[in-house]
Amino acid sequence: MRAEKTIEERYQELKQLVPAEIREKFEQMEAGLRLPDMTADLPFKRIYDAEVHPERISYLLQLIFGEEFTVSGSVREEMLGTSIYSKKSILDVLARLSNQGIADVEMQVVAQEFIVQRSELYAADMIVMQYSARKNQLKSEITYLDVPVSYIVILMKESPKIFANDIARNNSEYSVIQDELKNLIKSREELIVMLADKYEEIIRNSEIAQARREGEEFGEARGEAKGEARLAKLVNILLENEDFAQVSQVTTDKELREKLYIKYEIM
Repeated sequence: MRAEKTIEERYQELKQLVPAEIREKFEQMEAGLRLPDMTADLPFKRIYDAEVHPERISYLLQLIFGEEFTVSGSVREEMLGTSIYSKKSILDVLARLSNQGIADVEMQVVAQEFIVQRSELYAADMIVMQYSARKNQLKSEITYLDVPVSYIVILMKESPKIFANDIARNNSEYSVIQDELKNLIKSREELIVMLADKYEEIIRNSEIAQARREGEEFGEARGEAKGEARLAKLVNILLENEDFAQVSQVTTDKELREKLYIKYEIM
């Protein structure tokens, strides 16, 4: 009977799959020599958790829009439970406002020249989510004009050329956030999630290059989109199964990748 791997064994195994530079950063975090990057997915979502820290979302919205805002909690579970569309949208932090509107706060690490167009897609998703999530009303009784106001804030580690560079203001809250980040890295489970995110990012970047090569046969755009989606789905399955060895192989072994696509019925 195969013994289940411990959290530490899973963490160390996954750590061997990432480049030395990333591995060194995580070892420094383990030793307490550095904090996790607060712009990374997990730390960011913890810092701006609308259930735990609604006041931070309120402050951010007030700072940007110049209005008073009160955040009453997270809306993610509500949307996932009531909207048939929301499962197609992956938004970082969804908060419910006292005026019944919702706010989405996104962290963008890599500068993207198309960020404005992307924000328009986020806005459209939020409107559709609210429209489809209305309860106790017939569809004929509501229109998109009845949907409460939605607010989107995109924080960027690096700004694209269309924006002027700005320097963040000093915030007395930052010392509290530092303490939260220190506590975060005491958990191996949280470190595994952050490390898995880094590894998936490597996979995605590798797949984009691979899809571009394969896309020459069918058209670059079509091949890239399809290839990236298939490999992302396969990697998620392997990570869920804790099959880290095969996760490493599928990025370079096309034959193995095709076999696993068939095995897991990924078309």
